[in-house]
Amino acid sequence: MQYLTGMKYNTLKNSQSKPGNYAKQFVLNNYPDVDNNTAIALYDAFIEGYKVHDEIKETNYEKIIDIVCRYYGTTFKTIKVISRDRNIAQTRQVCMYFGMLLKAGTQKEIASKFNRNHATAIHAKKVISNLIETNKDIALDIIILNERIKNKLT
Repeated sequence: MQYLTGMKYNTLKNSQSKPGNYAKQFVLNNYPDVDNNTAIALYDAFIEGYKVHDEIKETNYEKIIDIVCRYYGTTFKTIKVISRDRNIAQTRQVCMYFGMLLKAGTQKEIASKFNRNHATAIHAKKVISNLIETNKDIALDIIILNERIKNKLT
């Protein structure tokens, strides 16, 4: 990800001040309803590239899908169908996003769970990454899901 709300990642990375403090302060200033812990989590999600902690050695894609489906109040059977309904498609994209993020398999394997091709998985990751940058609600959903997945898989 090249930009954090208009500011180059490299600028934050190479600045003399601690980038974590700057990014956290940016979030607190621009999102007054976000508390300090959430601001730190947002910093981790943006700057660290949405990495789930290294102690997760193997991922279980079915568990990831189940966690995401439960969070959005749907089932795997529902999101597997061919549908462009926004809620269904976005839930499916979040599943593929986490599958690729956690290296749950190849792009082809991740997409094939939903009877899609590898290009769909690539597109899903790109869409969700863009939504994280532009949509505060999606960014918070990803942080919450990230924690739930981390807790379930460790």
